[in-house]
Amino acid sequence: MTCYVISGPTASGKSDLALSVAKACSGEIVCMDSMQIYRHMDIGTAKPTQEEHRQVPHHMLDVVEPWEPYSVAAYRDAAESCASAIFARGHIPVFCGGTGFYLRALRHPMAMGGTAASAEVRSRLEKEAREEGGAEKLHERLTTLDPVTGSRLHVHDVRRVIRALEVQEVTGIPFSCQPKLEDAVPTYDYRVVCLNRDRGRLYDRIE
Repeated sequence: MTCYVISGPTASGKSDLALSVAKACSGEIVCMDSMQIYRHMDIGTAKPTQEEHRQVPHHMLDVVEPWEPYSVAAYRDAAESCASAIFARGHIPVFCGGTGFYLRALRHPMAMGGTAASAEVRSRLEKEAREEGGAEKLHERLTTLDPVTGSRLHVHDVRRVIRALEVQEVTGIPFSCQPKLEDAVPTYDYRVVCLNRDRGRLYDRIE
């Protein structure tokens, strides 16, 4: 079963194209944006208007409060449930958004490994990261424990550095040695279109 995906940077025209595609194929739009899932965050996130909602059903918008924890795994599970319900109605899911991490989770279900999150470990590491020089110290620790992952991640990619340290602490196995199962079969076939525009025109549209 095939889902369509319209991705690309902010203001590239994803929403307009997704709306046209959904109308043409009897589709329903599934948000793939890591900011639009939060309630109250309408300014700056370009959420669909009420008029667009009336034209085509939209899903995965305003899912959680801004202060509630939300993971890419939670998104994948909820988005796939939406897609399943859309198929059951005889329609086509049209994913729309620029969060590549969400798309990767859909297309490669085990790409980030199968280790469940540890709230205690993650909270402790996040506290360390907020201290002066914390991000640098965490990255140095990761590079010492797991040179492969440490060399791949930027020192300021704090979220992924913490995740790699968390997985190693929970399992005792370096993140680079975890079973990634990159070739695990996804639930659905995702046909992806990624839009782009001249950088100057894109900035004009954003403004």
